[in-house]
Amino acid sequence: FSFGDYFKEEAIKMGWELITKELGIDRNRLIVTVYKDDIDAFRIWEKIIPASQIVKLDKDNNFWEMGETGPCGPSSEIYYAFDGINDFDPDDERFIEIYNMVFMEFNKDGGSISHLPNKNIDTGMGLERVAMVMQRAETVFDIDVMIPLKSSLRSMTDVINDKAEKIILDHIRAACFLVYDGVRPSNEKQGYVLRRLIRRAAKFGYEMGLSNFLYKLVKDVAESYPFIKEKINSIERVIRKEEEKFDEVLSRGLDFAKNYIEATDEETLDSDFVFKLYDTYGFPIELTKDLALKYGKKVDEDAYNRRFKEHQELSRKNKSFTKDRISEQELKGIPSTIFTGYHNLEDKGNLIKVREIDDRYEMIFDKSCFYAESGGQVADRGTVSSNSFKGKVVDVQKCNDVFIHYVEGVEGEPEKGVYDLKIDEQFRSKVKANHTATHLLHSAVKNVLGSEVGQAGSLVTDEKLRLDLNIDRAISNRELEEIEVLVNREILKNSEITTTSKNIEDAKKEGAIAYFEDRYGDVVRVVTIPNFSKELCGGTHASHTGEIGLFKIVYEKSISSGIRRIEAITGLSAYEYLKNRELELKSVASKLNSQEKDILSKIDNMIEKQIELKNKLSLLENKVLYKAIESSFVNPEVIDGVKVVEVELEPNLISRLAKIKDRSNYLIFAFSIQGDLVLITDRDFNLGAILKKVLVKMGKKGGGRPDFARTKLEHNEIKEVIDSVKENIFG
Repeated sequence: FSFGDYFKEEAIKMGWELITKELGIDRNRLIVTVYKDDIDAFRIWEKIIPASQIVKLDKDNNFWEMGETGPCGPSSEIYYAFDGINDFDPDDERFIEIYNMVFMEFNKDGGSISHLPNKNIDTGMGLERVAMVMQRAETVFDIDVMIPLKSSLRSMTDVINDKAEKIILDHIRAACFLVYDGVRPSNEKQGYVLRRLIRRAAKFGYEMGLSNFLYKLVKDVAESYPFIKEKINSIERVIRKEEEKFDEVLSRGLDFAKNYIEATDEETLDSDFVFKLYDTYGFPIELTKDLALKYGKKVDEDAYNRRFKEHQELSRKNKSFTKDRISEQELKGIPSTIFTGYHNLEDKGNLIKVREIDDRYEMIFDKSCFYAESGGQVADRGTVSSNSFKGKVVDVQKCNDVFIHYVEGVEGEPEKGVYDLKIDEQFRSKVKANHTATHLLHSAVKNVLGSEVGQAGSLVTDEKLRLDLNIDRAISNRELEEIEVLVNREILKNSEITTTSKNIEDAKKEGAIAYFEDRYGDVVRVVTIPNFSKELCGGTHASHTGEIGLFKIVYEKSISSGIRRIEAITGLSAYEYLKNRELELKSVASKLNSQEKDILSKIDNMIEKQIELKNKLSLLENKVLYKAIESSFVNPEVIDGVKVVEVELEPNLISRLAKIKDRSNYLIFAFSIQGDLVLITDRDFNLGAILKKVLVKMGKKGGGRPDFARTKLEHNEIKEVIDSVKENIFG
């Protein structure tokens, strides 16, 4: 990259030297492209290579733009020719782009283009494409780092599917990198990307006759990328668990699809049904087409594509809905806000922009002591005031390093000028304590659960702290207690917390923890708690661990696949929490007429008595159940030698009805007034499949085993279903 330094001639010469001299790629196999109107670039290249190896292309190929506004400029690319340089076509597979340069010399603003005051260079090179050329590989999937992975995949199946193979190879490698960096499958942000990668690879594996196979390829990825070995067990677990979960969804989808297709008389499948297979069960259209073909059905791809487009448009509209706030375009030309809040609770700032939105103001100052929400920490609260205005700061957001203060007016109207900015000190103190406690919690978690368990997200407020962890199992009570003890020990040490600014690489070498989802500059802020924690963090912190006071975990739970959440409180909040638990314990002891120390034994005795009563009740219910069945068999309907019984029972008895003993040649329909329906037989009728078939036509759900099936209906639908089942069995 070059920002206002060297330009076209130097960039072209350095690029050519790298490709031909440093990498040793044959210059006679190279084609250079330039924008058709970029005379300067063409003349520079003419001094280096013959004009026959320079191709002028149009704007679509060789002019780069950000969009309707922003920097833009012509580009120049270097292509490698596999089979001679004649008849060049950038879209022909005989040619591959390995290097490109964008000469950003213009600025586009709507329909007009003007020269930038400083000209810039943006360079790109395809590492694997260069490796493909230098290793004389047929494709990027044949280079050295892909060979172990490709060989392992091919050993698993005899099916040849080039497209599926390439997608699997690409996706499993990317998935390994993401899991290594701490991402876990979810429905949000990077987690959603990871989930889509694993599931798409699994879907194409299905087309090759494979299932539950992706995790077996992790070891082959590790052969080419040794750093993966550090967390190979964790990566295998995450990928295996997600693939198994997807296989379950796919299996349910196949059952749903087969039942629907078998029940419909239409030759062409309904587009809503086809889209539901994609949207709910993850079926690619190709899989649905194959399934339809087996049943002599068709898929209307045009109708499906229209339905898919409608879905995309709706998603775009939902995503495009944003809170009405100052846009990036409106911030153009406004310098970054100088943050003074690490050391100052009060400061003066010059108001440089203000806008009124509904009942509050958006205010931007040249500098501010208010912390803007970021890194999981909420923004500061406080006041801003001048001679003509006083307001309450309720939020601070950051956009392009500009701090936008959301202010509720107390009196007056804001005007440009100098303002007094004052942070709510009590609010800040609570947030600082909770943020430092979050660092202690994270380190304690790694000590107890293992270094591979990392942070997946966090929230720090004045009331609580929350830490989301990448772990695919529940955390035991014993482990939580151990974590809690470790944190409180560090608090009691009252260790001094230090913050230093360092080069990011130096900080990482010293063991500072960085997070995948955060973006860092070359210089980072390192927060250190001696002999316990060292993290990259831009948030506010206590000066000593003792300021936290007390730390208490209030709950731990799963929030998504592979992600567990710990929530905790500190200081007076933790004390009040424990005091309330003590009062509740006293209240329970009083209600049980027991001493606090005897509560557990008292409850154990009560549970034993409850179990005893429950068993007695169960015996009575069984007697009522069998009496009802016996009376129904006195004069049953007999069809083709099968005793068919319809009996109405209480819902609690329906739920207990799993098998009738000492009977033969029977079919029982047991139902309740609430709409429960259970089918039981000792004959080979496959009740589960028959009931499903009947219910699909009615738009209902249900099914079960060949000898036992159940569903939930409206009471007036029960008779219709029973008659339909009988008709399917006996005709």
